[in-house]
Amino acid sequence: MSAEVERLKAAAAEIRAVRDEVQRQLDEAERQLLEERFRDVPHFSRGDKVLVRRVVFGIVRWWPAEITLVRLNYREGTWPDTYAKDPGGTFESLWVSYGAEYEQANGEKVNGGFSANEVQARP
Repeated sequence: MSAEVERLKAAAAEIRAVRDEVQRQLDEAERQLLEERFRDVPHFSRGDKVLVRRVVFGIVRWWPAEITLVRLNYREGTWPDTYAKDPGGTFESLWVSYGAEYEQANGEKVNGGFSANEVQARP
């Protein structure tokens, strides 16, 4: 029985290795597809120095920050039949969101999430 167990363990390990390789290839293909979809959409890159929108004591301020994460978001689907404009029609949605690190007035470094309209280039 132990020989059978060892054979099954080896088969499971081999299947896991194949699964991991396929997952790596799938992740790479999805990354390339996202890059192609967002090729004409302007967005910042990781490491860019930007200004982020913050509300400090009720006043909107643009605070210096560094982009630490860029998230390209894509959705597609069909409208429900109850949607008046285009029942059953298809839609496609692209938007960019960011993670950024900035320094508070007390010197503490803080990470925050921002939508594309809350980030702008430094002058």
